[in-house]
Amino acid sequence: MKPWEQALKAVAQLLNHAEINWMLVGSAATAVHGAGIEPGDIDILIPTAGEVYTAAAVLPSKAEQSPTADPGTWHSTDTQPVLTWTDNTGSRWTFGRWTINRTKVELANLEPPEPSDAVIETGAAHSFALELSWHGTLLLVVPIELQIATMIARDQQQRLNATLAANHPDELNVGLLRRTLNDRHIEAADPRIPTALHQVLTANS
Repeated sequence: MKPWEQALKAVAQLLNHAEINWMLVGSAATAVHGAGIEPGDIDILIPTAGEVYTAAAVLPSKAEQSPTADPGTWHSTDTQPVLTWTDNTGSRWTFGRWTINRTKVELANLEPPEPSDAVIETGAAHSFALELSWHGTLLLVVPIELQIATMIARDQQQRLNATLAANHPDELNVGLLRRTLNDRHIEAADPRIPTALHQVLTANS
């Protein structure tokens, strides 16, 4: 297994054993869904701020204090396992970062300033998490439809092409994909949507 795969397997087993609710997102989730990409890190969403603290208690932390409180470079330690801050959108973050098997692992809970039922890779998305058996370990993974909507919104064409090469449009949950695109205010005719995906979205609509 690659270092990131070993790290993901170790983290998943620790979180599952502690009965923590979690969901894999980001590039590692895309890779688990079969896309031919190499994740730069492991990103995990936690549905409540309290569970981030619970997770921090079971993940290995460095003993020494982090030299910075900057969320971009800070890391979890025994004395400060979790960092909290409010970003420029008014969303409150409860966050932890670890290096496990030479791989950066980040856990976060994100509370927007106003409640929303939009299905994106935060908030309401947890209720859509997929249970997958991966290398003998149970993973809870964001649906690929949510990630495809994110890739389209961010115009990540290279990653989108790699994702669709591993997940044929005909095999997608079209209803969920339409909802996630709608939540991001993306129309089916958007030029960023590949032709094959556009055909699936407009069929029987």
